[in-house]
Amino acid sequence: MRRALRQCVCALALCASPLAAADPPRLLEAPVSLGSARAVDLPSEPASGTIHPAAAKEPATPEPEVVRPKPVRLSKPANARTLSDDEVIRLDRRLPQDDRAEPLGRYEPRHPNDDRDEIDDFVGRRSRLGQRDRDDDSKKRASAKFGDKLRDWLAPGGGRDSWLFSDHAFDQFATPLSNPFLAEDPRALTEVRPIFIYQSIPTPQPNFQGGNIYFFGTRASIAFTERISLTVNKLGAIALNPSNKAFGDSEFGFAELWLGPKFTFYRNPQSSAIASAGAIFQIPTGPGKVYQDTGNLSIVPYISAGKTLCDFGSIGSLNGIANAGYSISTNRLRSDYFYGTAHLDFDVRNNHRFYPIAELNYFQYTTDGQQRAFSGEGQDLFNFGSQSKGAGLVTGALGGRFKITEAAQIGAAYELPLFGNRDVFRYRFTLDLIFRY
Repeated sequence: MRRALRQCVCALALCASPLAAADPPRLLEAPVSLGSARAVDLPSEPASGTIHPAAAKEPATPEPEVVRPKPVRLSKPANARTLSDDEVIRLDRRLPQDDRAEPLGRYEPRHPNDDRDEIDDFVGRRSRLGQRDRDDDSKKRASAKFGDKLRDWLAPGGGRDSWLFSDHAFDQFATPLSNPFLAEDPRALTEVRPIFIYQSIPTPQPNFQGGNIYFFGTRASIAFTERISLTVNKLGAIALNPSNKAFGDSEFGFAELWLGPKFTFYRNPQSSAIASAGAIFQIPTGPGKVYQDTGNLSIVPYISAGKTLCDFGSIGSLNGIANAGYSISTNRLRSDYFYGTAHLDFDVRNNHRFYPIAELNYFQYTTDGQQRAFSGEGQDLFNFGSQSKGAGLVTGALGGRFKITEAAQIGAAYELPLFGNRDVFRYRFTLDLIFRY
């Protein structure tokens, strides 16, 4: 009996040895499953009764710790605030039109580990803002008042930013040279144009019997928009030197003041066509010794149009400008007349640099003035108020204009009478400078 009890105790001791050698934590992590063939690998007992070497306790190998990056949060200034959608749209509208295809959304810093869903949400929000911006613009255009539409039409694409700037959409044109006070450029321009004129008087003229006339002065204009401008057509002084000293000595004095509004009613840069209309107020502000005090006032409604007539590619382009108007006196002291000007220029090699110019000018007097008793009139330099009904004159001019830049130009023309009553017009030389904004 004792012998059998001793054998049971020995058997229990042998079985407890491999269990003691096992790693308790690993046993807890991988519990034995009844359905598993090897839930825990236990070493088999050797036949000799010794402990298997694999049953010896091995030091546990620590698993590498996974370091997770902490989210990066950008600090926001204490006085910072989040922009609303309306503010984002207003800021985006300040960008030039060419620099934005659609309005930009608000910028929100995002962590690089953000998933694709958040990015898609941002893109979707940006698209919704763009659609909202387009819808708002459509509603504003649809509900704009008449005054807003008129303002946009008068100053297309520019608003107040385009004020005082010349219309540079037609830089291929050259400004007319001869008949400088009446031949109106159809564009709205901001410029100063000093003018010098020398004119010879024919010897057969019964009053002056020859001599010469000088004009020193300028014309100027200011463009409020691309359609509205104010012109000062004549501002300066006249020197009159007749050969017949019995009729008068050489005199010098201020010329009449001519000015008025101009409105561009048609403007199409794509077809290189432009047309304007306006009125010139001829105010006799000068002295009688140079015949600049006739009557009270004449009003000259006119129309002016310009167009590129033919483009010859690399050779150049042919441009034309035409003017027509009628001078109407407010009393019967001044003479009334109709005038017309035809201008052709050729833009050599389309460089907008050198322009040969040919022009025709026409004057036809329709009433007699009652200021002075002699016959003959003075076209654009004088309104004598004389007996001139039915008299007419056609002149031709050849010259050229050179554009140093679009802002600085020089022109010169020589003009001769072709047929009609020459009166005080034997020939004329005109020189001008243009300083354009």
